[in-house]
Amino acid sequence: MADILILQEEVLQDKVLSKSLLPDHNIEFVRSNDAVVRRLRWRKYDLLIARVHLRYNNLFELLIKLKADPRTASVPVLCFCGIRTRMANVANEAVREATLACGAKCFLSLEQFCVNEHCDLARLKSAIEAVIFDGNWKVAT
Repeated sequence: MADILILQEEVLQDKVLSKSLLPDHNIEFVRSNDAVVRRLRWRKYDLLIARVHLRYNNLFELLIKLKADPRTASVPVLCFCGIRTRMANVANEAVREATLACGAKCFLSLEQFCVNEHCDLARLKSAIEAVIFDGNWKVAT
């Protein structure tokens, strides 16, 4: 069982990650960069999952801040894109490179696991667990 912190501003979009990770893992959702920093300084997590497209927070600033702070630098970060459009596929490569350059360990696109409203939750869970337990950062990139 892993302790996972998830930065996700939209409550409705929490469902896919909750369904795939519960009850096998402890997950906690936060809605802001400041909340991420506070939680990571207060408690040890096995993984931070952060949504790339945030309306009110800048993921890249958060990644740089986390990697610069010795108290949070060791927490692995998996960034994910939840936008499912043809244009998102084009942008994903540039976003993936930017997140990795800012210190994320890997980038995951929900498009790899979801078609329309149907998601392969078991496959998504396996990819996230490979990152946590096996250190297999290539699984999700």
